[in-house]
Amino acid sequence: MQEQMATLSIFVRYEICFFLVALAGIIGYRMLTGKINLQGLLDTKDGSGQYSSARLQLLLSTLTGACYFIAAVAEDPTKFPPVPDYLLAALGGSNLVYLGSKSASWLLRAKAESINQTIQSGG
Repeated sequence: MQEQMATLSIFVRYEICFFLVALAGIIGYRMLTGKINLQGLLDTKDGSGQYSSARLQLLLSTLTGACYFIAAVAEDPTKFPPVPDYLLAALGGSNLVYLGSKSASWLLRAKAESINQTIQSGG
């Protein structure tokens, strides 16, 4: 019975690995062929089409954290790995920088609109 469970465990592990690799391959293929639209992924959403460094750092920190976590699970798939404090701090800081950037751009846009309204009203 013990040997059968070990064989089943190995089979399930390989099956999950195969599924994840196939899923990554399908997503990669669809990204390369344009079926998944990545246009503007790193641009600001204010319509100016400018590059957003805040979006890039958020994307890179998220991908780095995901890779760390995948590696930790692959190392010992029998348990859910603990999330280290430094990873939480890095992801939290990255999101804070992104939200700060969004807030600053929103405030600047609101201020510019207020100034434009003042100029248009003649005052």
